[in-house]
Amino acid sequence: MLETHGDQKQLFKTGAEKPGGVVRYLRNGLPAMKKARRADAEKQMARFCGGAYSITEEGPRSKLGARAPIPKGGLELDEYQYVIFRCGAS
Repeated sequence: MLETHGDQKQLFKTGAEKPGGVVRYLRNGLPAMKKARRADAEKQMARFCGGAYSITEEGPRSKLGARAPIPKGGLELDEYQYVIFRCGAS
């Protein structure tokens, strides 16, 4: 999932404004699945920016919107990795 945002809210965009955005991907599952999801997130960022991008922040959050460690034997929540990025090289 790719969520875009800019420094200013505008009703109409020309397409030239691409300061960056947020990508999230599911962290649960087998290592190969996690690796594939991360690679897809990186492709989305590169495609959105038309090339170079830099990650400014990233971290996990639960589906409920809070950091939620999963106790052993407890209910597993879907946990997402959120990646905040800016277009252009760092």
